[in-house]
Amino acid sequence: MSTLFPEYLLKISLKLDCEMDLASYPHDVQQCEILIMSLQHTTDNVILQWKEFEITKNILLAQYYVSGNFSTNGTKKYDIGEFSFVSGKIHLSRRLGYFLINKYIPCVLIICMSFITFWIPAEAYPARVTLSVTSLLTIVTQQYQSAMPSVSYVVALNIWMLSCIGFVFCSLLEYAFVIAVMNNKGTDLWPFKKLKKLFHPSKTPNDHEAGKSPTHTSPESSKMSHQSIDKISRFVFPLCFFLFCLSYFIYFCR
Repeated sequence: MSTLFPEYLLKISLKLDCEMDLASYPHDVQQCEILIMSLQHTTDNVILQWKEFEITKNILLAQYYVSGNFSTNGTKKYDIGEFSFVSGKIHLSRRLGYFLINKYIPCVLIICMSFITFWIPAEAYPARVTLSVTSLLTIVTQQYQSAMPSVSYVVALNIWMLSCIGFVFCSLLEYAFVIAVMNNKGTDLWPFKKLKKLFHPSKTPNDHEAGKSPTHTSPESSKMSHQSIDKISRFVFPLCFFLFCLSYFIYFCR
């Protein structure tokens, strides 16, 4: 059996893998753990200790930066004896500059461009259709060009891109609804006849015999012009998108 001196030093170079959870990608923070243990010598012969656990300050990673580290040492007991170990944990936070410039800011600008259609008169068919379809095609192209990790679960960037596609598509549906209203010269606020009958049942002969006068709904209260739909959309769509952005970044950047 060889005897180790108290001040014995050993330099070890390791190439390690880190298991990553990419559910919050690209806002993920990875924790990579290093565990070194002597399995040949018990604590009677070898006790491992960190002399100094430091991360090189000038280290530069393409996608991450080191946001913290932690080290500890101890012993573990097994049936064959007690063994010494040292462990370290490195926190890696992803750099967001690339995603802000290439994903988030372009998507926000495309969404805002699609909302401009609410200020264009409904009679200007070419302008509104072209702007809406162009926004939709651009955001879909962004989705397919996104550098998504090859994982079997949904990541945060998937939620962002699909939600942006949904907002642009809804703005296109809004214009289709406006065209339908404009062609019909107004739309009934109660689109389902069954619901209308439920809340405004027709009067029976007994009601007339009892002297009850039938209620009439004025055209102004039951009709909505296409201009009113656009005016409502000018505030509802941006407000919903703002609330989505706020909740998205609060949840994934916490």
